[in-house]
Amino acid sequence: MTRQNEKQPKAKTGLARCLELASGHKWLLFLSGFLAALAAICSFAPYLSIYYIVREILFVYPDMSLLNVSAISTWGWLALAGILGNIVFYFFALLCSHIAAFGTLYELKVAFATTSCRFPLGII
Repeated sequence: MTRQNEKQPKAKTGLARCLELASGHKWLLFLSGFLAALAAICSFAPYLSIYYIVREILFVYPDMSLLNVSAISTWGWLALAGILGNIVFYFFALLCSHIAAFGTLYELKVAFATTSCRFPLGII
């Protein structure tokens, strides 16, 4: 007597299914995630720079002649570098993810077209 309730392997859903479909472009997805994380880290630099610039100004507030202009300009350049780093890393993260997504869509469309060509004309 065969068992009616044999365990079938559960179908993958969510992120696991997406990674299964994008098997040829999986490394691009991971690279995209890494670059997006770097962009997020770079986005903190302007906020830290503003904090240190305000701190420099508040330490010498009544007498602005004591202001360390070189430290303020250094923090300003660091803020600009953080903004540019954020833009560059985020751009390449989006580029990698879009290449992976549209490459996967292309492969799925080709597979669907190949499969549907095997059906007889009266079935559609």
